[in-house]
Amino acid sequence: MATEEDLEKFRKEGHVAFVVGYTGETGKELVKALSATKPFTRVVLIGRRKSSVTDKLGEGFEGFIKVDHDYVMRTAELARASDCKRFLHVSSTGSDKNSCLLYPQTKGQVEEELKDLQFEHLSIFRPGFLICDREESRIGEKIAKCLCMPCFCCCGKYSAVSTEILAHAMVRRACHPNGKVETIDNKTIHYIAE
Repeated sequence: MATEEDLEKFRKEGHVAFVVGYTGETGKELVKALSATKPFTRVVLIGRRKSSVTDKLGEGFEGFIKVDHDYVMRTAELARASDCKRFLHVSSTGSDKNSCLLYPQTKGQVEEELKDLQFEHLSIFRPGFLICDREESRIGEKIAKCLCMPCFCCCGKYSAVSTEILAHAMVRRACHPNGKVETIDNKTIHYIAE
Protein backbone atom coordinates (compact mmCIF):
# COMPACT_ATOMS: atom_id res chain seq x y z
CA MET A 1 0.00 0.00 0.00
CA ALA A 2 1.24 3.49 -0.80
CA THR A 3 2.47 5.51 2.16
CA GLU A 4 2.65 9.27 2.57
CA GLU A 5 6.37 8.96 1.80
CA ASP A 6 5.57 7.14 -1.47
CA LEU A 7 3.08 9.86 -2.38
CA GLU A 8 5.62 12.61 -1.71
CA LYS A 9 8.20 10.83 -3.87
CA PHE A 10 5.61 10.47 -6.64
CA ARG A 11 4.76 14.20 -6.43
CA LYS A 12 8.40 15.16 -6.82
CA GLU A 13 8.64 13.12 -10.04
CA GLY A 14 6.31 15.66 -11.71
CA HIS A 15 3.68 13.42 -13.31
CA VAL A 16 0.75 14.67 -15.40
CA ALA A 17 -2.66 12.95 -15.42
CA PHE A 18 -5.65 13.14 -17.70
CA VAL A 19 -9.21 12.28 -16.71
CA VAL A 20 -11.67 11.28 -19.41
CA GLY A 21 -15.30 11.37 -18.34
CA TYR A 22 -14.82 13.92 -15.59
CA THR A 23 -18.48 14.99 -15.68
CA GLY A 24 -19.72 11.49 -14.83
CA GLU A 25 -20.32 10.39 -11.25
CA THR A 26 -17.03 8.50 -10.89
CA GLY A 27 -15.15 11.19 -12.79
CA LYS A 28 -16.40 13.93 -10.45
CA GLU A 29 -15.24 11.95 -7.42
CA LEU A 30 -11.90 11.25 -9.09
CA VAL A 31 -11.33 14.96 -9.70
CA LYS A 32 -12.20 15.67 -6.03
CA ALA A 33 -9.75 13.00 -4.84
CA LEU A 34 -7.00 14.32 -7.12
CA SER A 35 -7.65 17.86 -5.87
CA ALA A 36 -7.46 16.74 -2.24
CA THR A 37 -4.24 14.73 -2.53
CA LYS A 38 -2.52 16.68 -5.34
CA PRO A 39 -0.27 13.82 -6.52
CA PHE A 40 0.13 15.26 -10.04
CA THR A 41 1.73 18.52 -11.16
CA ARG A 42 -1.07 18.93 -13.67
CA VAL A 43 -4.43 17.26 -14.31
CA VAL A 44 -6.05 17.62 -17.73
CA LEU A 45 -9.83 17.13 -17.86
CA ILE A 46 -11.16 15.72 -21.12
CA GLY A 47 -14.85 15.53 -21.91
CA ARG A 48 -17.31 15.41 -24.73
CA ARG A 49 -19.60 18.24 -25.56
CA LYS A 50 -22.47 18.46 -23.08
CA SER A 51 -24.51 15.37 -23.71
CA SER A 52 -26.89 13.42 -21.56
CA VAL A 53 -26.28 9.70 -21.20
CA THR A 54 -30.01 9.27 -21.67
CA ASP A 55 -29.62 10.87 -25.13
CA LYS A 56 -27.12 8.10 -25.92
CA LEU A 57 -29.67 5.48 -24.86
CA GLY A 58 -31.83 6.70 -27.72
CA GLU A 59 -29.03 5.66 -30.07
CA GLY A 60 -29.44 2.02 -28.98
CA PHE A 61 -26.69 -0.55 -29.31
CA GLU A 62 -24.64 1.62 -31.67
CA GLY A 63 -24.60 4.52 -29.19
CA PHE A 64 -23.57 2.23 -26.35
CA ILE A 65 -20.74 0.70 -28.36
CA LYS A 66 -19.57 4.13 -29.51
CA VAL A 67 -19.32 5.42 -25.92
CA ASP A 68 -18.22 2.29 -24.05
CA HIS A 69 -15.91 0.78 -26.67
CA ASP A 70 -14.91 3.17 -29.43
CA TYR A 71 -14.28 6.28 -27.28
CA VAL A 72 -12.40 4.25 -24.67
CA MET A 73 -10.18 2.50 -27.20
CA ARG A 74 -9.44 5.67 -29.19
CA THR A 75 -8.46 7.44 -25.97
CA ALA A 76 -6.23 4.54 -24.95
CA GLU A 77 -4.60 4.37 -28.39
CA LEU A 78 -3.85 8.11 -28.32
CA ALA A 79 -2.48 7.83 -24.79
CA ARG A 80 -0.24 4.93 -25.77
CA ALA A 81 1.00 6.76 -28.87
CA SER A 82 1.86 9.71 -26.59
CA ASP A 83 4.01 7.41 -24.41
CA CYS A 84 1.54 7.23 -21.52
CA LYS A 85 3.04 4.82 -18.97
CA ARG A 86 0.05 4.11 -16.72
CA PHE A 87 -3.53 3.68 -17.81
CA LEU A 88 -6.47 3.15 -15.46
CA HIS A 89 -9.86 2.02 -16.74
CA VAL A 90 -13.20 1.56 -15.00
CA SER A 91 -14.92 -1.54 -16.36
CA SER A 92 -17.58 -3.59 -14.55
CA THR A 93 -18.06 -6.69 -12.45
CA GLY A 94 -19.01 -9.54 -14.76
CA SER A 95 -17.11 -8.26 -17.80
CA ASP A 96 -16.63 -11.13 -20.23
CA LYS A 97 -15.72 -10.85 -23.91
CA ASN A 98 -17.47 -14.20 -24.50
CA SER A 99 -20.78 -13.17 -22.92
CA CYS A 100 -23.93 -13.37 -25.02
CA LEU A 101 -25.09 -10.09 -23.44
CA LEU A 102 -23.92 -6.83 -25.01
CA TYR A 103 -22.93 -4.95 -21.83
CA PRO A 104 -20.54 -7.50 -20.26
CA GLN A 105 -19.30 -8.57 -23.70
CA THR A 106 -18.37 -5.00 -24.68
CA LYS A 107 -16.70 -4.37 -21.32
CA GLY A 108 -14.74 -7.61 -21.67
CA GLN A 109 -13.67 -6.80 -25.23
CA VAL A 110 -12.38 -3.40 -24.12
CA GLU A 111 -10.38 -5.00 -21.31
CA GLU A 112 -8.71 -7.43 -23.73
CA GLU A 113 -7.96 -4.72 -26.28
CA LEU A 114 -6.45 -2.50 -23.56
CA LYS A 115 -4.13 -5.35 -22.58
CA ASP A 116 -2.99 -5.61 -26.20
CA LEU A 117 -1.78 -1.98 -26.11
CA GLN A 118 1.03 -2.98 -23.74
CA PHE A 119 0.98 -0.07 -21.28
CA GLU A 120 3.80 -0.17 -18.73
CA HIS A 121 1.06 -0.44 -16.08
CA LEU A 122 -2.62 -1.14 -16.76
CA SER A 123 -5.15 -1.15 -13.93
CA ILE A 124 -8.65 -2.35 -14.79
CA PHE A 125 -11.19 -1.61 -12.06
CA ARG A 126 -14.24 -3.88 -11.92
CA PRO A 127 -16.57 -2.24 -9.43
CA GLY A 128 -19.87 -3.76 -8.40
CA PHE A 129 -22.98 -1.64 -8.26
CA LEU A 130 -21.88 2.01 -8.07
CA ILE A 131 -23.46 3.95 -5.25
CA CYS A 132 -23.77 7.69 -5.83
CA ASP A 133 -26.23 10.53 -5.85
CA ARG A 134 -26.83 11.05 -9.54
CA GLU A 135 -27.87 14.43 -10.83
CA GLU A 136 -29.80 12.77 -13.62
CA SER A 137 -32.72 10.45 -12.97
CA ARG A 138 -32.39 6.85 -14.12
CA ILE A 139 -35.60 5.05 -13.24
CA GLY A 140 -34.25 1.56 -14.02
CA GLU A 141 -31.25 2.12 -11.80
CA LYS A 142 -33.45 3.41 -8.95
CA ILE A 143 -35.63 0.29 -9.17
CA ALA A 144 -32.56 -1.99 -9.23
CA LYS A 145 -31.09 -0.17 -6.23
CA CYS A 146 -34.31 -0.63 -4.22
CA LEU A 147 -34.60 -4.30 -5.14
CA CYS A 148 -30.92 -5.03 -4.48
CA MET A 149 -30.50 -3.00 -1.27
CA PRO A 150 -31.03 -6.05 1.00
CA CYS A 151 -28.25 -7.83 -0.91
CA PHE A 152 -25.94 -4.81 -0.54
CA CYS A 153 -26.55 -4.85 3.22
CA CYS A 154 -25.70 -8.57 3.46
CA CYS A 155 -22.78 -8.63 1.04
CA GLY A 156 -21.43 -5.14 1.72
CA LYS A 157 -18.13 -4.47 0.02
CA TYR A 158 -18.51 -7.54 -2.20
CA SER A 159 -21.45 -6.23 -4.21
CA ALA A 160 -21.38 -2.42 -4.21
CA VAL A 161 -18.97 0.47 -3.92
CA SER A 162 -19.39 4.21 -3.68
CA THR A 163 -17.91 6.33 -6.43
CA GLU A 164 -15.90 8.11 -3.71
CA ILE A 165 -14.19 4.87 -2.60
CA LEU A 166 -13.57 3.89 -6.23
CA ALA A 167 -11.95 7.28 -6.90
CA HIS A 168 -9.65 6.97 -3.87
CA ALA A 169 -8.56 3.50 -5.00
CA MET A 170 -7.85 4.86 -8.47
CA VAL A 171 -5.67 7.67 -7.14
CA ARG A 172 -3.71 5.21 -5.01
CA ARG A 173 -3.15 2.86 -7.95
CA ALA A 174 -2.18 5.73 -10.26
CA CYS A 175 0.56 6.69 -7.80
CA HIS A 176 1.55 3.18 -6.81
CA PRO A 177 0.79 0.56 -9.50
CA ASN A 178 0.89 -3.13 -8.71
CA GLY A 179 2.27 -5.12 -11.64
CA LYS A 180 2.07 -4.69 -15.38
CA VAL A 181 -1.61 -5.63 -15.79
CA GLU A 182 -3.95 -5.74 -12.84
CA THR A 183 -7.67 -6.47 -12.74
CA ILE A 184 -9.09 -5.06 -9.52
CA ASP A 185 -12.37 -6.52 -8.27
CA ASN A 186 -14.90 -4.82 -6.02
CA LYS A 187 -13.51 -6.26 -2.77
CA THR A 188 -9.97 -5.17 -3.68
CA ILE A 189 -11.19 -1.66 -4.57
CA HIS A 190 -12.37 -1.33 -0.95
CA TYR A 191 -9.05 -2.68 0.35
CA ILE A 192 -6.93 -0.31 -1.75
CA ALA A 193 -9.01 2.71 -0.73
CA GLU A 194 -8.71 2.00 3.02
